[in-house]
Amino acid sequence: MTKILGPSFLVAGTAIGAGVLALPMTLAKLGLLPSIVLMVIIWLIMHYSSLVNLELNLRAGKGLPLGALGKHFSGRGGEVIGSTTLLLLTYSLMSAYLYGGTSITKDLIQHFFNIKTNFINVLIILTSFVSFTLALYTKWVERINRILFISLITLFIIIIINMLLNTNISTLPLFESEAIELNSWSLCIPVVFTSFGFQVIFHTLTNYCNKDHTVLKKVFFYGSLLTLIVYILWSVTIMSAIYNSAPEFYTQIKKGNVEVGQLIKVMSNITHWKQLKIVCWIISILAIITSIFGVGLGLIDKWKNQLKLNIKSDFKIHLLSLMLTIIPPFIIAAIIPKAFINALAFAGMILAIIAILLPIYLLKKSNAQGNVKTFYPLVKNKKAKELSIVFGILVITFEVMNLFGK
Repeated sequence: MTKILGPSFLVAGTAIGAGVLALPMTLAKLGLLPSIVLMVIIWLIMHYSSLVNLELNLRAGKGLPLGALGKHFSGRGGEVIGSTTLLLLTYSLMSAYLYGGTSITKDLIQHFFNIKTNFINVLIILTSFVSFTLALYTKWVERINRILFISLITLFIIIIINMLLNTNISTLPLFESEAIELNSWSLCIPVVFTSFGFQVIFHTLTNYCNKDHTVLKKVFFYGSLLTLIVYILWSVTIMSAIYNSAPEFYTQIKKGNVEVGQLIKVMSNITHWKQLKIVCWIISILAIITSIFGVGLGLIDKWKNQLKLNIKSDFKIHLLSLMLTIIPPFIIAAIIPKAFINALAFAGMILAIIAILLPIYLLKKSNAQGNVKTFYPLVKNKKAKELSIVFGILVITFEVMNLFGK
């Protein structure tokens, strides 16, 4: 059970991050019922995509980053597409997480200690902490992540119970008028899709779990299911509490006029236990840090696989991989303001290629080779494959509409 529990937490920890903050900020446009349906649909698609990605790693004989999988099954073209899209996704996510974590920490210090801090200084401190942790071996990062994630889930439960006890269930935002507008869905779907993203960690956990296909299936099923449960409970609770206690602020959320720090501040004010005000802030920071660890591990492994072809020293490889993982998103977070939701939506478009379209194409190339062992029969299901492709194209279309509509 332990060999499943830890990696499952790493999967959930990778997914449950900025989504904790982004989902209430975007799903308010739809209402509770459409939001729940959307999250369940995306979870089902992600479950199928996880099996396809695991199938590719297992057929390759070892965990490989998407670019290496592309080269293994499709040659140079697949490698370029896989590597480029994976880098765009991971750096978008890391930038959003560093920016969001810094913004929350900065507002936390000002809110509770009345100390105005410089954004860059806080960013440097947070980046240093993340760098130090990621410099450790995978097993230690997984253990630290497990402790943080258990703490996160515990605090989630406490906050959810507190807010539900003080929410009038007879007046809930079950369905918003904006839910019938295409624009609302085009804004929500890429962000929600990104919030269920754990694709950057497939190759890492494939090797960590010793390529045991049964264990891996359970790890990604339970990890993604835990993500779904947490997101539904959290989004329903937060949206309902704000709708009842701060209706004007809820209206501002639907209009897209709310920043991350403002959301956390309102959440902390809604709690009726004084001690829980700080907990709301801690939850937000923990959620982002656990995601940084998951995405960071995957990116470090990607660079290690590439650098070891030209560098013999393990220490130099690890150090350079860490620097290449941390420095670019640090620069992006430092120079691009208010990029939280936009970065996540853009990441959703890239994730559609990484999680669905390219893996299904590589699986087709693998099948064409003949005499291949299939580890997960579901990957051969034609309807599941077609529905996933349609949804992936839909995500990309919506985000292109958002980009050109601004």
